[in-house]
Amino acid sequence: MTLFLETDSLPVTAWEGYLEPLGEALRGGGPLPRVSLGEPATWNVAAALQSELGKTWTPPDPALVYTLIRLSCTLHPPNDRGSRYTEVRLDAPLRVLNGPGQALAHDLFPMQQTVQDTGKIAVGLNPKLKFAKAIDVELLEVGVEKNYAATFPVVQAYGLGEANPYWLFRDHDQFPLQGSQKVYLLAAAPPDARLRLHLRLAAAVKPRRWDIVRYGLPPTAVTRLTFDIQ
Repeated sequence: MTLFLETDSLPVTAWEGYLEPLGEALRGGGPLPRVSLGEPATWNVAAALQSELGKTWTPPDPALVYTLIRLSCTLHPPNDRGSRYTEVRLDAPLRVLNGPGQALAHDLFPMQQTVQDTGKIAVGLNPKLKFAKAIDVELLEVGVEKNYAATFPVVQAYGLGEANPYWLFRDHDQFPLQGSQKVYLLAAAPPDARLRLHLRLAAAVKPRRWDIVRYGLPPTAVTRLTFDIQ
């Protein structure tokens, strides 16, 4: 079976730095959270599935082109040991730069997770272009796949079928919200569309002695986190 999601491909860092408080009250008043955001990795879905199935593949909507996009980020441990991330929002709005129509999130992974998965989980795309999971890779429908050791904390995806998908990661008593995370977006857009993705991240941090502080990317990060996908 053709491995279309490369398990060993490492994300290339697009931006690494410190988030800035969204309010003015605590500017300069404590350690800033440091994060890294990777460049999106993309795969041509039609070419991979046609190769896998050994025949012409019919997409869910023949009028659209589908692109699989992997997004990644790393939440580095706060410098203040008493601080912790309570919530992180990763946004990936899609835009079509030429012609009519718009780009939409055909599917998102993970869609929802309330407890951490353990062991190796097979995650693949079936011919209907929906993400599927199974403990045994042979239980998946014919399609592309990868083994995935889940490291997600509590997470919920939003924006299915919309142009502004995002994920909310939340802290859990047993699984602190920090470390590297990877999510997948399956984008659908008109043929020959110039597709642009804007990667954004915001975080809420609970310092040891203060109330929750909300942080966002500095303005200098915005241009480095805008990507032309196709």
